[in-house]
Amino acid sequence: MSQTTASRVPIGPCQLYWHAVRLGRPKSMATIRYTKDTVSGKAEDTGSDIILRKTGETCEVDVVVADLKPSQLQYVYDSASQWGSNSTVDPIARTATVTLSDFIFMESHLMSGTSNATVDRTGWTSGTLKVFSSDWETQYTDSTDYTSDNSAGTIAREAGGSISDNDVVHIQYTQSAAADVVYVGGKLVDFEAELKVVHELENGKALMFHAWRAKKIGASDVAIQMAAEFGGVPMTFKLLADESRNPVQQLFLWGVEA
Repeated sequence: MSQTTASRVPIGPCQLYWHAVRLGRPKSMATIRYTKDTVSGKAEDTGSDIILRKTGETCEVDVVVADLKPSQLQYVYDSASQWGSNSTVDPIARTATVTLSDFIFMESHLMSGTSNATVDRTGWTSGTLKVFSSDWETQYTDSTDYTSDNSAGTIAREAGGSISDNDVVHIQYTQSAAADVVYVGGKLVDFEAELKVVHELENGKALMFHAWRAKKIGASDVAIQMAAEFGGVPMTFKLLADESRNPVQQLFLWGVEA
């Protein structure tokens, strides 16, 4: 690709805005898929095509959002407040002040001598503490291999137990924790809003794709994986026509900084 061409077409990452909310970081990617059907009119006497017209005009936008914040999952699992106000995200979908009682935490600690090792969060739920060997093959026994103090948040190796001096063990426990929560499901209404995809061209100018009405459709796979770099969250938007605008201006626009 020549430098002249590269300076005029989107070849790099972009930033996604939905409902004026910046989702993720400007390392996302987008594919705009525009289609239309064409129907023909035929002459009665010859059967020849004499006219063509457009119908079934549709546009879908596939995006992969990089570095999406967990709190922004309310836009991935979109839900409108009600039928008559589908441009407002249901505030119940995300609550930032919930206390969850069943968070499972895992830590690794060096068991030196019979000294106490202190976990990161004191006051775990009684009966939920488990201690495993470094290879996860062995689960150790409380009061035989180690002792624990719930209130102090400590565990210590028993000299006569199966944990050797200076062994690293994995500690798992359940504890209440304040959490940002996104609830999902239970409504038949989809949230819709303006969609903008912004990209910086090779020449430093900004390119923007702007859709007036966009609804998320289809699956959104959030993969928790082993890869060194997370691949991003895929989302697909279907555009709806804004009939308050002039004909041929109702789906989307492309804008390039002059």
